[in-house]
Formats: sequence, structure tokens, C-alpha cells
Amino acid sequence: MKKHILILLFLASAFLSCSRYLGIKPYGVIIPKTPEEFDALIQPHLKDIDQGKENMVLIPDGYTALSWDLYGDDYEPALRGDQASAAPFFIGTKIELSSNSLNEYGKLYAIIKDANIVIDGIGESADENAQKTLSASYALRGIAYYQLMRLYCEPISGDPLQMGVPMVRVFDMEAQVPRGTVSELKSAIESDLLKALSYDPQDPAYLFTSDVLRGYLARLYFWTEEWAKAAETAGQLLAKYPLLPREAFVKMMTTASKSGNTLIKIAQGTLNVTIQAQIDNIQKYFPLSLRFTTAFSDYDKAHDIRYTSWVDKKLHALKPPYSGLRSAELLLIQAEAEYHLGHHDKALSLINDLRRHRIDGYTPISMNALPEAPERELITEDASGKAITPLLALILSERRKELLNEGDRFFELKRNGRPEFWKALDGYRYDMKAYMYTLPIPLDDLYLQESLIQNPEYDKYTTDNKD
Repeated sequence: MKKHILILLFLASAFLSCSRYLGIKPYGVIIPKTPEEFDALIQPHLKDIDQGKENMVLIPDGYTALSWDLYGDDYEPALRGDQASAAPFFIGTKIELSSNSLNEYGKLYAIIKDANIVIDGIGESADENAQKTLSASYALRGIAYYQLMRLYCEPISGDPLQMGVPMVRVFDMEAQVPRGTVSELKSAIESDLLKALSYDPQDPAYLFTSDVLRGYLARLYFWTEEWAKAAETAGQLLAKYPLLPREAFVKMMTTASKSGNTLIKIAQGTLNVTIQAQIDNIQKYFPLSLRFTTAFSDYDKAHDIRYTSWVDKKLHALKPPYSGLRSAELLLIQAEAEYHLGHHDKALSLINDLRRHRIDGYTPISMNALPEAPERELITEDASGKAITPLLALILSERRKELLNEGDRFFELKRNGRPEFWKALDGYRYDMKAYMYTLPIPLDDLYLQESLIQNPEYDKYTTDNKD
């Protein structure tokens, strides 16, 4: 009896920290045995993604995506309307709450835990349904680690010893799991995505079809600066999912469900009333910043559908938040990858194609007539630390305009130099420091996993300060 009580107490506390659930073997009080039972373990995660459950972190819901844009420099909180309610505009607020057990770190490792149970429990199987479950589990685990890398690891530096995150592949409740390297993390993510792809998943009910998996591989190669792989993978998908004409593009972006050349999308129509009100509050009362709006030329402001359809006279964004993966992002991945490979003509050709699909009466830009970078642009160095050239400035500017309200800008700033800047609100100044682009490892996990090393500059979040 005492043993059963101890087990139940352990399970009840399983979500307090990664060390309390990463190694758990039982799920509830029954160990899954059949393919159906294992499938039932991952279906809630797939349902959360499909329906756009609030506070999603694997594929952020619309409000979460919009919040990441507020943490960047696309919005100007100092000029918010008098009727605006509070909104998460400063990343420091998220950092202060980083020891909370409901943070991204804990949620992502909870997904990894379930994926590990399925992968370990089913093993290799010839059963078609079991393979669907396995493919989705490898996809969930790979994408969860991809998000952990973007959130909790510093930008790719080329240092072979650069810290990754704990890589949990086995079940051992007593294990101390140290942080591996980013290189090891990248290899593990790629391996998971390729393993998921090896089952050739095509069932849309499991969300992560072959094309979606290739899209995440393109994102992974892009983030880890494997430019040749990024260009090839994104280019292949772009050929299959070409850009849409201007009006069809706007329709796709304003349709709640997946449509057009979208590979995967969090549905917006299922958000609850409170979350939708928070989105409306931001879009109605928080104006876009001059850093964003001056990225458009005067001509583009009159002819670019991204401005004419989605920026009103008070500089409020009308574009609905979007969370998913679509072909324009793939084009931007390919364009920047081609640039870093030295294929500048190809990169410019891709950007001209994007602009032609967005700007009425567009005249292509030639290499000898590239515009200068917007004077208010914060990014002055690229992912490799080199000074921004006019061509790369154009690519990054188009990415910024195209992916507004899609949770991308904060990570673009992180990827390209981590520029420091500040925001003002109600007489206070909020400073964005370089180290704040990387979230701290949660305090609870440092306290229970003594082998973990905290991220730089977060000494005040160590276990020595735990009450």
C-alpha cells in the first residue's frame, strides 16, 4: 500500500520540473501496451496543435506568436491607446516568470516524455497504424527539441562546445542529464525528423506529413546555418507550393483553417473569447513601430498588399496572427541561404518574385540599384557576424514585412547579432540586452538537476537564490 501511495504522489508532481517527468515510465497507472494505447498518448498533443490550444509552444497559437512579435521591435508600446489593457511587450517579464512550472521548458519536455514512451514502447513495427504513431512521435520530439534550441540555446556560434539542452532519450528517474552541445542537439533533431520522414507519413490527421517534416528540416538547416541543405530543402518545397497571387494570398491569410500554400497551420477560429479579446486589444490599441513601417517605401505603401490591406491610417496592424508554415517563408529561407552561399543573383531573383506577388505594378530591382537598409533597422550584422550588405538588408526587410504577426521577428533579431535596444512605457525604460534573447533554464530544474548549467548572465536565477 505504501508503495502505491508513493507512486501516486510522484505522478501527481510529475509536471513540476523536467527531472520529475523526463524519466517516468508509467503513464497514469497503466503502462501502454497496444498500438492503440500508445496512439492515445500522442493524440492530445496533435489535437492541441490542430485546434490552436492557447499557450501552445510546439507550434505557438496565434496569441503566443503575436506576443513574440511584441517582444521584438515591430510594435511601439509607448504609443498605445488610452483604452489598451496590459500586453506582454517586454521579454523581461517572461524571464522573471521563468521558474514557473508552466513555462515553455516544462511543456516541451512533457511532449518529449510522451514521445519517448511511444518510441521506446512500440519499437519497430510493420503495422501501418503503429507506423503513423511512431512517425508523429518522432516529429513531436524533433520539433520540441528544435523549439528548445531556439529558446534556451544561444545563437549558433561555430563553437563545438556551445551548450545545447539536456537530451533525454531513455527512462531513468534518478539520472542526472547534463546539457549536451548544440551540435549534438542539431544532429538529434535532424535524426528524429528524418526518422519520421522514413515512414512516408501522408495522413493529414497526424498533421506531420512528409512535406511538413521537410519544411521543419528547412527551418532547422536555416537556424543552424547549413545553407546548402536549407536552400535545397526549401527550394524543393517551394516548387511544389508556389506563391499565390495577391488576392488569393490575402484570402489564405484571413482564413482560419489551413488553405492555399500553407503546409501546416494552427486554426484561429477555435481561440476562446478571452484570448481573442487579448489579440484584438493588441491590434486595436498598440501601433506598429516606425522601424517597421519605414521598411516600406512610399511607393510600396501605396501598392504593396501587405501594407494596403494590413496597416491602417493609425499604423495599427490589421493582419490576423498566423502560426504555421507556408511557402513564402520557404522562399525567404532559400533566398537567404543562397545569399550566404554566394549565389547573389539567385537570391535577388527569389526576392523579386516575392515582391512581384505582393506589389501591384512591380518593377524588379536590379543588382546595381539595391536600396539601402532602412535607417531605423536594428540589425546591422548577419548571422555570421558580418556587416549587412544592401542585398541581405533587402532579404531581411522582406522577411520582416512578410512575417509580421507570425512570431518571427524576435528570433530574427536573436539570429542576427542580438541588437540591444529599449522601449518606453508609462515613464519607464525597458532595456533589451543581448543575453535576454536566450531564456534562462528554469530555477526548479537547476535545483533538482545539479548537473545543469545556467545560461550566461542569469546568475540571479541559480539555486543559491531559491527561497
